[in-house]
This record gives sequence, C-alpha cells and structure tokens, in this order.
Amino acid sequence: KGQSFQLESTLPGARLRMDHRLETSPHGSRITREIRMEGWLAWVHSRRLGAFLQESVPPALRALARAAEMPL
Repeated sequence: KGQSFQLESTLPGARLRMDHRLETSPHGSRITREIRMEGWLAWVHSRRLGAFLQESVPPALRALARAAEMPL
C-alpha cells in the first residue's frame, strides 16, 4: 500500500507543487517526487529556483528514505 503527500508554496504569480510518493514492495521501497511550477510567472521562478531544486532533491529523498525505513 503506497503513501503520498503534497507540499505547495505560493509565489508571486506562480505556485510550486511537490508531490511525494512512497511505494513499497517485497523488494524494497521506491520514493518519487514530482515538482511542478504553474502560473504566469512560473518561468521566472523556475529559472531562479531550478538549480537549487536539482541540488536539494537527492539529499532530501535520501533523508525521506531513511525516515521511511525506521520502525514505528
């Protein structure tokens, strides 16, 4: 059974959405993150935040994976 959550930020003229999904199987877990920028100024914010998001996503997913693997 998978789990998911969404983070959303409002920016001037745009909205940043990050969908996170955790899927488990007998072979392990898979975490995916989809990042979308919408709005008439999305292109400005994408250029401004693009490099930051590319650098921050892998470490954030590793931290999320560690947290997901911890026993409750």
